[in-house]
Amino acid sequence: MQQHARSIQDFANVAVLQIVQHAGATRHQIEERNEEGVFVYRIYLKSVKAPFIGKIINGLNYRWSTKYAYEQIKQKWGKPDICHVHILTRTGWLALKLWHKSKIPYVISEHWSRYLEQNSSSYQGTARKKYTEQIVKYAKAVMPVSGILKEAMLKNNLLNANYQVVPNVVNMDRFSLKPTHTPSAVTHFLNVSCFDEKSKNLSGLIDAFELLIQSGTNATLKLAGNGPDKQAIEAYAAQKKLSDKIIFTGELTGEELVQAYNLADAFVMSSNYETFAIVLVEAMACGLPVIATITGIAPEIIDEQTGILVLESTPRKLMEAMNETAKKLTRYDGFTIRNKVINRFSEATVGKMLHSVYNEVLSS
Repeated sequence: MQQHARSIQDFANVAVLQIVQHAGATRHQIEERNEEGVFVYRIYLKSVKAPFIGKIINGLNYRWSTKYAYEQIKQKWGKPDICHVHILTRTGWLALKLWHKSKIPYVISEHWSRYLEQNSSSYQGTARKKYTEQIVKYAKAVMPVSGILKEAMLKNNLLNANYQVVPNVVNMDRFSLKPTHTPSAVTHFLNVSCFDEKSKNLSGLIDAFELLIQSGTNATLKLAGNGPDKQAIEAYAAQKKLSDKIIFTGELTGEELVQAYNLADAFVMSSNYETFAIVLVEAMACGLPVIATITGIAPEIIDEQTGILVLESTPRKLMEAMNETAKKLTRYDGFTIRNKVINRFSEATVGKMLHSVYNEVLSS
């Protein structure tokens, strides 16, 4: 959301309204901030955990806070020309209300994996689905971040005449081309994830890496990130007796993350499902060949010049792709790989796409 807001700044005045609800928050804590040039009005709400009644209280608090924040922004900025909603469902409540009441048009950007078949348990309940369908129906444009997500939304009866895929943004200045590759006896693979086993399939990646080592390939695997299943994944690697070959770095940000990409020979993603997979674009921006399962943005950006798309998500097929990559690293050209993504996912490119959608909506 922040990157989309930044990308449109050259074309529009942007104010971000965000409601953050969690158990540790102080009730109705408010902050106004300038975040990288974007004005943000944020309210933190204490989440009530009580069964049933908690949902009602949380819902009412969310609506009250959203209305209050909108009035504060309107006083400061004036009535908006257009609303841009990120990640449904409840974020669309105010936009739908403003459309019916004041005819302020709205558009939707969707990033969430709940519409994908592999994560369908996250999108349940007749009332929720019907309300989501209404919000999507009245939007002037719906912008999923990938073609895979678009198809999943349509399969869930989220119908709208104006679907346009608008991707996430990657800072191409930050994720710079790695130094020229120097051949080595050891191939260094990198994976960056949130350590959620259900979606990221890190145990499958470890199984593939075990097969790779057993085949005689000299390699290391660096797993960067943190998350709910990190301890279990570390234990699994130890059980496989791969602790000397698999490095767990913890969460990396800023220059440490860029350095991890630049020190790697190739990037590997074993996910069961993704809506986008921004780490693939970051890796390619750094000139790395990528190996990925057929999910998220992967089918749209991986070809023989940029890496290998693994069509069957099994440890053996993943291992075979890693082995082929290790043997043929010198065939990949970092400039070619970077050019595949630099003009498609840059802040300037996505900003122009969003501006085009806004103009189309406002002129219709």
